Parts: sequence; structure tokens; C-alpha cells
Amino acid sequence: MTPITFQTGKNITVRFPVLYKYLEQEYIDEFFSGGKLRISSFKKFQSYDDEIRGDKNEGSGMVLRNENGSHVGVYAFSGLNEYLLSTSLILSDVLKEKFCKSYFQIHDPLAFSIAVSNALVGCIEAKMGFCDYLETRSIFRSDGVENTDPEKKATPTQEHFNKVMQDTRELMFVKSIEYQYQAEYRFVWSIDTRFFELYDHVDIICKEAIQYCTKI
Repeated sequence: MTPITFQTGKNITVRFPVLYKYLEQEYIDEFFSGGKLRISSFKKFQSYDDEIRGDKNEGSGMVLRNENGSHVGVYAFSGLNEYLLSTSLILSDVLKEKFCKSYFQIHDPLAFSIAVSNALVGCIEAKMGFCDYLETRSIFRSDGVENTDPEKKATPTQEHFNKVMQDTRELMFVKSIEYQYQAEYRFVWSIDTRFFELYDHVDIICKEAIQYCTKI
């Protein structure tokens, strides 16, 4: 694992996991020889016919928030302006059988994400993290304050709605529990679609990212 340290009065060290990207050997060779890497959109993920990779509800779900006793809920679609790359936290014979037997390691995920964002035209933001596997595609946030007076109706504020819309971005890391065996760690890169077109997938050349990976 690769640690990074923050100074916030006291040092805080975050350790990132080593990740595994399952990929056909010819594409692994292309990446390590010249930096060619394919990243896909949520739309592309939804289009896969096979049940292993295809999640038709990818990026969508319900977001609920309780704040000061008022509740707001929206069904939202997230990831409309994003590319993503799926990796796994585990080296698994099951995943080798379901995806492919060849793979490479990403030993510095943070530096890898930064390198890709630098090579990706139109990229304005990068996100990365573990996927949450849920029985239902819903996110609930609460400040712990409940309205106990039935005569007093709590009214949502604009700030409340803004927080709910911010929460919708978490849907990019929500997957159905049936995919839990994949133990996915996901990279997401946001594109400024006002000026740049988002394709189903894009092949980038990112030689800088090679140094943060290990060919097996």
C-alpha cells in the first residue's frame, strides 16, 4: 500500500491499497509499451449485455436526506459527464475466470489517477474510492435530528436541497450487492462537456501512469 501524509496539526497518514486491473494481455502490453489505456463511460457500462460487467442501473439511485427534521428525497442519475476505470482490491481466481486471467497492479492509485487526469482532454476533476454494495440503490444521510412534533412541519431549505444534490455524486460508487464479489475500487474522471464531447470510451496515451503500475 502507498501512504500519503497530511499535516493538520498532527500528521494523518492515509494508506492506499494495491489494485488489480484484469485486462487482456495484448492491452496490458500496449499500456506498458506505449501508455495506451482505454477508459469507459457509465453509458458504456450500461450497454454491456453480459451480467458480469453489465449493470443497467449503473450511476442511478435514490438519495434521501434528513436535516433539522425535514426530509428530502430524489431519484437521480449520476456519472453523465464522467469516464471511469474499474479495478479490484483482490487477486481472485473467481475474477480471473469471469474477466480474464491476465492483470496488472496499480501500486500508487493516487499518482495513477493524477497522471490519467493530466492526459485526459477536458478533465476538470478526479475521484476515486471503494464501491458500496447495497441491497437497494439508495443513499441516506441524516444529521440525527428528528421532528417529534406532528403539528410542526419541518420545511426543507435551499441548503438542504443543495446537500441532497451533492450526495447524488455518491451514486457513482454504488453497485448492486450481487456484484460484491468483484470488490471494486473505482477511478472516475469528470469532463467539462460544455466544451468537450463525452464518448462511450476513449483511448488515451499516458506514459506517465506506467511508473505507478507493475506488470505481472
